[in-house]
Amino acid sequence: MEQVQTPPVEGAERLAALEERALDLENLLEVKDQEIADLAQIAAVITSVLDLESVLAITMETSLRHTAGEVGAVLLAEDSELRVKIAWGVDADALEKLRYADGRSLVRYCFETRETLVDGHNQQIESAAYSIHSLIAAPILAQSRALGVIVIFNKENDGEFDARDRRTLEMIGNFAAVAIENSRLLRESMDKQKMEQELDLARQVQTTLLPESFGVRGLQVASTYIPAGHVGGDYYDIIPLTDRRVLFLLGDVTNKGVPAALVMTAAYSIVHGYIGSRREIDVQDLMVSLNEILCRHIIKNRDMFITLFAAFVDLDAGTMEYCNGGHPPAFFHRAATGERLRLRDGGPPLGQFAGQAYRSTVVPLAGGDRVFCYSDGLIEAENNRGELYGLSRLEDFFAAGASLAADAFNQAVKEDVARFAIDSGRETRDDFTTLVFDVQAEIPGGERYQFVYPSRLDVMETMYQDLEKVFDRCRIGPETARPFQLALSEAFTNAIVHAHAQDPGKLVEVLIVVNDDSISADITDEGDSWEDAGARTFDPAGDPAAESGRGLGLIQRLTDEVRYTRSPRGGTTVSMIKKLR
Repeated sequence: MEQVQTPPVEGAERLAALEERALDLENLLEVKDQEIADLAQIAAVITSVLDLESVLAITMETSLRHTAGEVGAVLLAEDSELRVKIAWGVDADALEKLRYADGRSLVRYCFETRETLVDGHNQQIESAAYSIHSLIAAPILAQSRALGVIVIFNKENDGEFDARDRRTLEMIGNFAAVAIENSRLLRESMDKQKMEQELDLARQVQTTLLPESFGVRGLQVASTYIPAGHVGGDYYDIIPLTDRRVLFLLGDVTNKGVPAALVMTAAYSIVHGYIGSRREIDVQDLMVSLNEILCRHIIKNRDMFITLFAAFVDLDAGTMEYCNGGHPPAFFHRAATGERLRLRDGGPPLGQFAGQAYRSTVVPLAGGDRVFCYSDGLIEAENNRGELYGLSRLEDFFAAGASLAADAFNQAVKEDVARFAIDSGRETRDDFTTLVFDVQAEIPGGERYQFVYPSRLDVMETMYQDLEKVFDRCRIGPETARPFQLALSEAFTNAIVHAHAQDPGKLVEVLIVVNDDSISADITDEGDSWEDAGARTFDPAGDPAAESGRGLGLIQRLTDEVRYTRSPRGGTTVSMIKKLR
């Protein structure tokens, strides 16, 4: 069979063509490699920046450089509008003149359709300073969501944008989308952190305005304050005017959060400014004055007001003068007869109508009587069926708990509300505050002083000052006062550090009784009670600083008698007695 021979010239030409094709492919590969390297560099640069303005500036510069465009702009979506965020050499007027075939703005069309447009206008558009002869517009996409548009005008040397420019600009848009989202997330996180810091500061300020300690001979007082958020609109105060006269206040600012807390703070300042150095209070005049200032200078929003229950207790006179400004009725229990009253008299909420009249009512007080007031967050607590705790249920509970001590009753109310709402699946919608005080029967030969402190070590100085006042009033000499103070401070510190773990939401109650021949103190915490309370004995030789002994050996060496019991609130009461020499 005869073979066909390829002429030498044709073989050489084919080889040369193959070599040329291989060289073209090699050059193309180099170009692609360079494109990939450029895109990797673009991605690294753009996505490493977290400041939005810097991200946009880098996006603009990178887009112009890699597409060889002359001028351009970046637009981002804000409130359903495309807004020019950065523009180099082009103005909004030029962008507005660019229209698509359906009449929409060209950049709006690119944004809504998520399509890249190359020379999409097909017409010469004159701007004030230059003409537009070519353009490319690409959406900035985060997954399937459009964040904005990059638009580039006029290829250098009167050239036209091509498929390579299209791919490049789309990739830059994708990188920019990641950086923009990161920038926004960072800003939101920083804004949230700043807000939380401001709210925490507001909470700290508000907490300092709540009563830290109070001492009124002849009253047993307990209170609870639970804000719905970082800060709340409930306001309560206990202001001793003398050791036998005290002003109680419990109010609620409509709404909650910072605005309510600011109005509450203003009310606190007005009340304390009104009281000054007064030793007696006209409750009716106090309410009128507070209302006038709130209406004329503080509250400008008609949807905001304050409900307030105010009661001035004078134990020497055996009376309570109260005024209720639109607040849920306080409950009064008269021990001698078992009678219960709803304390409603007063007037409307404060901060709505200037010139409003208020009237007060005087109620006689005797040993064993109780007054209980609360904010509406208590009676508006919901269960899992959407039912409210309600006024009737609270009144029934008030009647059933008449035999409990003030602190035990207050704790029982909290627990009953918690049981009622435990399966509701709802967060607390409103602030929750309670205040209860019992009038104690007079104890012949005994002076009683009650103080309540939050579990913070920085209130030690306040406790020392209160104790010094008792010593001065009762003329307790240093030979007794110094060891008694040291023992009491040891028990006080143990309650804060060990029983409460310095939780400022828990309270330490100190009750001091001075008799003719002794001074005693009961320090009651709200921590876990000791399982063997009443049976455990103290080791006088123990290490006073030991964690396990909680310094009780030191307390025993400094006093004449020490014992401890479970308190009605579930915590521990350490009792100590020091004989007067």
